[in-house]
Amino acid sequence: MPKKVECFRALHKTGCFVMPNRWDIAGARIMTGLGFKALATTSSDYAFSKGKKDGTGRLAALKA
Repeated sequence: MPKKVECFRALHKTGCFVMPNRWDIAGARIMTGLGFKALATTSSDYAFSKGKKDGTGRLAALKA
């Protein structure tokens, strides 16, 4: 099993942990620099950071 998967599973075994939501590289680097071991993101945050509505990317193209 890849090391990152093992580390992520270990976080769950410790109980409750905080996983901040970042959508940009700069924010992700700041959060990891502050010691967070895992980060989350959402499709809507990423879409908005690109100036688009959520659901207008790859998934929408597949539904067409």
